Amino acid sequence: MHLQIPPINGINTPEKIDGIRAVPKYSRVSFVHFLSVRSFPLRNTSQHFATKMIPPSEQLLTAARDGNLQTLQSLLSQGQGVDVNSTNSDGITALMIASELGHTAIVRALLAIPTLNINAVAVSNTNALYEAAFGGHAEIVQMLLAAGIQANVQSAGGSTPLIEACCGGHLNIVRQLLEVPGINIHFKTCLGHDALKCARERNHVEIVQALLNHV
Repeated sequence: MHLQIPPINGINTPEKIDGIRAVPKYSRVSFVHFLSVRSFPLRNTSQHFATKMIPPSEQLLTAARDGNLQTLQSLLSQGQGVDVNSTNSDGITALMIASELGHTAIVRALLAIPTLNINAVAVSNTNALYEAAFGGHAEIVQMLLAAGIQANVQSAGGSTPLIEACCGGHLNIVRQLLEVPGINIHFKTCLGHDALKCARERNHVEIVQALLNHV
């Protein structure tokens, strides 16, 4: 199911990491903004009724954003026709949201669902591993890798989970990714940055050494 979530003021706002992320990351702006400002008629009704008015798939994404494990499990167990792979208008899933925000319990619960598409990609061609690496969440990265997620995913701007981890200085995540068989350390962004260049430019000495040792 595709949720139509409007951008802020009709404009999708891009985000960049010192020029590395060269394409918009709509989810962090339009999705969170939408969930925070959308209102429902509460006059002469209860909050419970208002919540019932929100589509279950939308409630699922909200629960993932808020780290609300009880609500998420309730939605997925009540037979409400909630698709665990539901997305917003930018293709962002509950797994991607929870992975970026570091909600480990939510990620664990989602990974336990047989119908979960762990390799789903957003419009920007990023997956949950990319989001976890961007957020610096090593435990979630480990969980996703153990579940068999694609590690060499490359965003529309050319960035990868490894590049994001190098840019952010997340040494533990870099080491985890370098242990993945077939990991490609030579991918470059559309601006010509690879993982090693990112680490060098940010003076992440231990990451630079880890990359050089891997070559």
